[in-house]
Amino acid sequence: MISDPWVFAISYEELIEGTFHPVYPKGLNVLLAKLDDQIYAVINKCAHMACTLSSGTLNGSIVTCACHDWRYDLKDGSFIDTAEIRLRTFNTKKEDDNIYILLEGAS
Repeated sequence: MISDPWVFAISYEELIEGTFHPVYPKGLNVLLAKLDDQIYAVINKCAHMACTLSSGTLNGSIVTCACHDWRYDLKDGSFIDTAEIRLRTFNTKKEDDNIYILLEGAS
């Protein structure tokens, strides 16, 4: 039996526009954000000291880590200050008023 690589994350109604929300599909700590009616998903862990990004702040698509002010663009996982650092990102889809994350083949 082949398992579906799309994993339920949250109901669409629970994720409010302009906010982020941590979810734990299959135990993986993922940060979801709804921005301009698009859903973005990145690993919920700063590349610097592994602090959770969900404890930080969101300004537009930029999340700032609460530990040391590292900033990332949630749209593509890029670190604002250097192109060499990126957060792991995940594809998302909305189906039947639920949000799903593709865990297989994440970048």
